This record gives sequence, structure tokens and C-alpha cells, in this order.
Amino acid sequence: MSQCCHGQCSMPTVEQMFAMVDTDKNGSISFEELAAFMESIGQCCSREQGQEMFNMVDTNKDGSIDFEEFKALMVEKAKHDSQ
Repeated sequence: MSQCCHGQCSMPTVEQMFAMVDTDKNGSISFEELAAFMESIGQCCSREQGQEMFNMVDTNKDGSIDFEEFKALMVEKAKHDSQ
């Protein structure tokens, strides 16, 4: 999922990642979209584990993950990965 330009590779931006997961392009990520994405990158988990993760990210509890919620998840992941 990296992009290469003149031999220099970079990770996708948060906006690009969000667009990859938001397959119906409605501006939010459903549980089904998140589950399909996780499976596509080899991060399979039980439906219960997936729902638990989804619920943690869906901080406003509207049943979908908007861009701000997704961005907060990516920031936390980046902090965790750098430790």
C-alpha cells in the first residue's frame, strides 16, 4: 500500500487510507467495510472482536466511523507503533 515516486516510498496518507476503507464512498466507514478491509490486509479476527474494536473507534456512537474518528485511531496507532 505504499506509493513510490522516484525511488522514494511513502505510506498512504490518512485521507487515502480512509478512502480505501470507505468503499461505498459515503463519507463514513461501516462495520462491514472495516471488517472487509481488515480481512483484506490479513488482520482477521472474530466478529465479536471486530465489533469491539469498531465500537471503541466509533466514539460518538452513531454506528459508523467518520473521518475524524478514523484519524484519531491512526494517530494512536502511530504513537503505539513508534514505541
